[in-house]
Amino acid sequence: DLPESNEPTPATFQQCIQQAARATEKAIEDGYVLMEVEFPPLASDFLEDTSSSAYDISRANVRLSSQFGNYFAKNGKNVAVLLPDSAELEQAVEDEGTDEVFPNVKLASARKSTQGSAQ
Repeated sequence: DLPESNEPTPATFQQCIQQAARATEKAIEDGYVLMEVEFPPLASDFLEDTSSSAYDISRANVRLSSQFGNYFAKNGKNVAVLLPDSAELEQAVEDEGTDEVFPNVKLASARKSTQGSAQ
């Protein structure tokens, strides 16, 4: 069982990132070495805006994940933001202009793309 948090529910994504980073740091201190951190969906007004594309949403998620990773990179750790496949990685690198979005925070792929492999 996880201990209950005394922290208030974050009101902004920046507060969410900070709270998640503090919780992750505590987990690392407790000996956890592999974690998956999930954030709430983006704001509904952004998601429901007809001008928001799947690329806009993906780009926003990569930036939030990178900001989260930067918290640990500032403490001297190397961080990888994993994207589901090489196609999404290529798009994110194109959007960001680099695979190293902050010093010691790199975009990477969890697996190679299977596009074109089915025959």
